[in-house]
Amino acid sequence: MIEHWREKLQDIEELVLYSDGSLKDYAKENMKMTFGVVVQGWRGHYEVISGTVRGFASWAKAELIGLLNAILCCSRGKDVMIKLDNSAVEQGFQDL
Repeated sequence: MIEHWREKLQDIEELVLYSDGSLKDYAKENMKMTFGVVVQGWRGHYEVISGTVRGFASWAKAELIGLLNAILCCSRGKDVMIKLDNSAVEQGFQDL
């Protein structure tokens, strides 16, 4: 998946990504952790990279996995703006 998106995004000059994660139905049998990364400006369209997160339940984990996927989908050395809706995720990433 990562290589597919890296190749697809490499030609976009001004790459802007919006990353988010969520935890739904915590402590229930149907609990889900998911993430989404929206790519802005791909030939005037939006593309969505999304996935499911497994393991221990944490909204922060889902958000960080979304951020990491956004970063990994970008070519090395490319200028990218990644927008988050949660400053705790940004701080957690900086602390790594």
